[in-house]
Amino acid sequence: MKRVLQILIGYLLFCFCVCMAFRFFTGTLPLLIAKTETIYRFYSGLELFCRILPALSVTGFVIGYAVSFGRNPSGSERRFSQAMFRRYRSVVVTSLVLSLVLTAASEIGTPVLSAKQKQLERMPLLVQEYVRVGRQVEQAGRGALAYRYAELALKIDPSSPDALALSRDTEIASREAHDAARVPVRRTANAPVSEEGYTVRELRALAEKAYAEKKYFDAHYWAQSAVSITTPRDTNYTELQRIAADAWNALSSSDLPAATDEQKIYARKLSGYAALVEGDNLKAYYIFRTLSLASRENANDPDIVRYLAIAHARLDAEYFFIDEIIDAKEFETAGDVHFSLKKDDGSTSIVYIKGITPVKGSGGVVQYLRSLSIFSLDAKGTYTGSIYVPYAKMRQVSSADFDTETKRSLGIPDAARFVPYILLRSVDRDTEGVTVEPLYRYALSDKKGGSDQIVLPLSYEDFLLLTEVSRGAEYMNMISLFRFVGNGRRFGYSDEVFGQVLLNRILYPLFMLILFIWFAAFAWNYRIGETILFKTSWIFAFPFFSVLAHVLYGVLQWLFKIINYVFIGIAGAYCLPLGAGVYAVILIIVSLVFLARSEG
Repeated sequence: MKRVLQILIGYLLFCFCVCMAFRFFTGTLPLLIAKTETIYRFYSGLELFCRILPALSVTGFVIGYAVSFGRNPSGSERRFSQAMFRRYRSVVVTSLVLSLVLTAASEIGTPVLSAKQKQLERMPLLVQEYVRVGRQVEQAGRGALAYRYAELALKIDPSSPDALALSRDTEIASREAHDAARVPVRRTANAPVSEEGYTVRELRALAEKAYAEKKYFDAHYWAQSAVSITTPRDTNYTELQRIAADAWNALSSSDLPAATDEQKIYARKLSGYAALVEGDNLKAYYIFRTLSLASRENANDPDIVRYLAIAHARLDAEYFFIDEIIDAKEFETAGDVHFSLKKDDGSTSIVYIKGITPVKGSGGVVQYLRSLSIFSLDAKGTYTGSIYVPYAKMRQVSSADFDTETKRSLGIPDAARFVPYILLRSVDRDTEGVTVEPLYRYALSDKKGGSDQIVLPLSYEDFLLLTEVSRGAEYMNMISLFRFVGNGRRFGYSDEVFGQVLLNRILYPLFMLILFIWFAAFAWNYRIGETILFKTSWIFAFPFFSVLAHVLYGVLQWLFKIINYVFIGIAGAYCLPLGAGVYAVILIIVSLVFLARSEG
């Protein structure tokens, strides 16, 4: 056992060094950012080692046991001897350990390293895309937005000449845009309380107090908030309407001097507040935002601070800010996500997302979707329309926020606790009129435009699962793959393909255990006796044997996958018990073959 481990571990360490040297000093790299080339070569070397690890393990295993058996073959004059049972225990332990190591390399090592390399390969493409889009919006006269894209590109590659040139060309146009700290907003909105979490009685008390103190903005706001969550049958209703009317009259009949700065600010505050009351949250936001940035006094004005925060909170459910994508991670965690959603009326929506970046915040998980496209087909498969937007913001919302009729019209599944809510329009944080809006196209020319928000008719958990599916069945984690098998048809995927991959991955350790025990029998037949002197030329047999083992392993793995597909065709959902039973029988057979070895 000790000699086997010495040969096996020594050979694996030697091959690891060769793989790393090969990747570091040879080969042509794909287009990469200069600072990532070294780490890319390191990941590439590790991945190469993981990919050929089965063949290397077989080589060290066979040669190690051939030497071990040759040094101590005694006690095996007849078949099924006690000595062979002792050797079998050693072989099984070594085989189990190697099978687990190879499974870990296949399930964790190779997928993780492959994903890391793809991320690094995607970075220069992202830089090129940001620069391309930036130049397009610059030519359209939107220099501030172009500068945002330049910042995105430079965050990924600070030395990119194209991104630096775009930044220089658009910097002047963006100088007036200033980011300000967001005002924290209290969020405890559950009926029958207000956005701030107050009951009708509490709101009336706040309105009366504000009116007595001649804070007419607050008095009107609190009174209107109370009216919006109560009914005429409430004893507070009439009084609240009176307070709201009196406060509004007081606001409208202000007799401040006609030409002073104070009156101008007051008039702007009044127009912003009116927009807020009328539900034009975007207009209200820009009015109070402009006032806040105008001076330090305005920034500290209680009315401006309060209603800017309220407008911002309401805006958060309708739009998102263009500069938010700059705060996203440099690396997208999923790309080329695609799936289909079939509705009850037979129509189908095909969703494609070029890249996804999740950002964890205090409000839960937020996903930024790059290049979102949704194509709609009717029940006959005829194209009816599409949506495209360069960037969208998605968050999970509770399905309880929708009534039964809305759920039915949107196609939200009854079992979905949370659903993806997507904001399609983004706006500039400081400049009114700078927007990135969705592009709607229809087969019928008389239809135009569409909503700035959409809800995908699937659970949020299913959406997260589909982002993993985009990586390929071989690279999904086992739990996600198990959940997806049987549900693939709902989203336009083949259940058989994913079922086969799941079966392959579950039975892989058993498959490798069978191979190692079979190779142990081979090592016994070709054991190296202790009377045979070691020759230096034998060292060159190691790589040659590894090549043969790699080819043989590839052929056997191909047969393994074909047989598993047959199991799926025969047993369907019961393919796992069938496959496990068949491979258990094969394991018993190869074990008997090994135990039947003798010195003769």
